[in-house]
Amino acid sequence: MNTSISNHPSAIQWVNQLPSASVLLDKDCTLIDASNSWFQEFGLNRDSTLKKPFLQLFPRLDESWQDSFEYALEGLKDIKMVDKYVDDQQHTKTFLWHINPWMDGYGKAVGIILNVKNLTQDTALELEVKNSPALLTEKWESSFGSWEYNVKDNTVYWSKELKALFGVPKTYEPSLKKSILLFGTNPEGKSLKHYLDAAITTGQPWSVNLPLAEKNRAGDLMHIIGRPKFKNGNCTRIIGTIRKAQKHSPKKPLLSPNTNKPRTDTLVLLEDVPASIGAIALKTGKIIGANHALLDLLGLAKKDVVAKHLEDFLWFTKEERIQWYRSIKTNSSFQGLQKEVFHKQIGQKLILRFSGKVIGQNLVVSCEDVTSFHLKEAATEAQLALANEELKRITDFTHMASHNLKAHATNFDLLLNFLQNEKSETERANLLKILFQSAENLATSIKGLRELVTIRQQMDSQKKLVDLSDVIYRCLQNNNGLVKTYNAKVHNEVLDGYHIQAIPVYLESIVSNLLVNAIKFKNEQERPIVFISVEETKTHDVLLIEDNGVGMDLEKQKDKLFALYKTLQNMDNASGASLYLVKYQIELLGGKILVESKIGKGSVFRLFFPKNR
Repeated sequence: MNTSISNHPSAIQWVNQLPSASVLLDKDCTLIDASNSWFQEFGLNRDSTLKKPFLQLFPRLDESWQDSFEYALEGLKDIKMVDKYVDDQQHTKTFLWHINPWMDGYGKAVGIILNVKNLTQDTALELEVKNSPALLTEKWESSFGSWEYNVKDNTVYWSKELKALFGVPKTYEPSLKKSILLFGTNPEGKSLKHYLDAAITTGQPWSVNLPLAEKNRAGDLMHIIGRPKFKNGNCTRIIGTIRKAQKHSPKKPLLSPNTNKPRTDTLVLLEDVPASIGAIALKTGKIIGANHALLDLLGLAKKDVVAKHLEDFLWFTKEERIQWYRSIKTNSSFQGLQKEVFHKQIGQKLILRFSGKVIGQNLVVSCEDVTSFHLKEAATEAQLALANEELKRITDFTHMASHNLKAHATNFDLLLNFLQNEKSETERANLLKILFQSAENLATSIKGLRELVTIRQQMDSQKKLVDLSDVIYRCLQNNNGLVKTYNAKVHNEVLDGYHIQAIPVYLESIVSNLLVNAIKFKNEQERPIVFISVEETKTHDVLLIEDNGVGMDLEKQKDKLFALYKTLQNMDNASGASLYLVKYQIELLGGKILVESKIGKGSVFRLFFPKNR
C-alpha cells in the first residue's frame, strides 16, 4: 500500500460520505476506502474488503481492467469501462465505471478514483457500441439502433431505436431466427447467419450492407455492423448496430468545392511524397491513410490498411504501449519504435523504424526500412564473435602448451633427483638413457605444438591415422619419473598397430593428461593401477582409461569436472586445467568424453574418436 496514503487516513475520510458510489484505490490497486452507497450497491462488508486487491473482489473482470488502471496511473483521465453480469437472482445488471487518476497537490498520481453508475440495458448497449473500436468507422448520417446476441442463452436484444427503425411495437420480442429471416444475401451470396457464424468461430467482426427480405421493403439496403465479445477464449456475445445504408458515398474531391485551388488536406499533400508516411486517428486508433511509398514498403494495398488498427499489423508488448502513450501525451510525438514486419510479396521479414507526431486530431507516422543496417550490425557482431572465439582458441592453446611443457619439466626434475641420489652405475646409466629419451620427446612435443599453430583452422583436413599403442608408449616414457615415484602399474591392453583418426599432438596430450591424473590422485591405501584399452563401434573408436584412484562425486561436482581452474574434492593439488584441456581437444577432434566415477572406487574415462575414414 502507498505509504503516504496509509499514514494519513483522515485525508480520505471524505469518501465515506459521498452520495455517489465511489472508490479509492492505491497505486497497487488495493481498496483504500469507498462510499457507503458503493458498499450497499455491491453488497460488500467494509471491514472484510478494505486493504484487499480490487480485482480480487470482482473476479469476473478481465485483464483489460488492470491495463485501464495502469493507464490511469500514467495520467489518462475518464476511462470508461462497462461491467455486465447476471446476479444470483438471474437478473442482468450493467454498471458504467469511470476511472480517473487520484492526484496529490503536486500533480502526481498517488492512486485511482472510481465512480460507478447502474445503467439500463438500452443505455449500456448504446454506450458499449459507441465506445467499440470496431464500430467507429462510420459516421451515422441516419437513425440507427443497437442490438445484442447472447450466444450462451441464444437470446437477442433490440434497443427501442432499432424497434422503431423496423416499425415494430416496443413489446416486440426478437429472436435469432426472426432476425436472420429479416435479411437476404449480399452480392457475394452471404447472409447474416454467415457473419454471425464467422464471428463466433473465428472472432471476425463485420460491417456490411444486406437487403431486407420483407415483401413490402424487399431490396432496401441496411448497413449492419457486428463485433464479437470474448471471455476465457470463447465468444459469449455479439453487439452491433443497424441503420439504413447510404446509397451513395461520394469521394472527397481533390479540388475544394467551387474553387480551382488544390485541397491542402495533409493526407492528399503527402500522397506522392517519397517518404513512407501514414496517419492514425487519435480518437479511434485506426489508420485513416497511407501514401504510396508506405504501401509499397509494406507490400499491401490501401484497402488492406485503411480503417484497420496498427496492431493488426504490428504486435506490441504492454510496456511498449504504455511507453508509446506516455511519449505521445508528454511530447506529442514518439521516436525510434522498431518492429519486424513480414513482406508477403518478397517473402521475407523487414525491420522497420517508426516515428510519429501529433498533427491536429491525427498522429502522422513515418516509416523507415532499417533492415540493411541491422544486417550489417549482425554481420559485425558475427565477426566480433569469431574474433572472440579465435582469442579463446589462442588462450586455450596457450594453456595446453604450458600444461604439456610443465609435465616434461616435472619429469626432468624427478629423473634428475633420482640420478643425483643413485649410487649404482648401472642404474645411473639407465636413468641417463631415460633422460635422453625424455629430451627427444620434449623436442617432438615442441615441434608438434609449432605445427599445431598452422593447422587449427583446418581441423578435418589435418587429421590422420595415428598408431595408438605408439602414443601410449611415448606418454609412459615422458612420465616415467612419475610412474617410478608413485610405484604405479600401467596395463596397456591396446594392440600394436591399432590406429585411430586424430591429430597426433592432441592425442598425446589427451592420453598424457589422463595418465598423470590417474597416477597422481591415487587412493592412499592402494598402489595406483591404470588400465588402458580400446573398444570399437560402427562410428567411433573408444579409448578407455581406468584407474583405482580417489574417485569423484559426479552428482555434486559435475559443474566443476571440466571447468578451468576448478579444484575437485579429494584433489587439492589439481588446477582443473588437465580435464578442461582433454574435453576441449576431444571436442575439437569431433568426439566426446564420458566419465564414470565413485569416491574411493576410482574412475573410468571413455573417449570417443570419430572414425571418418
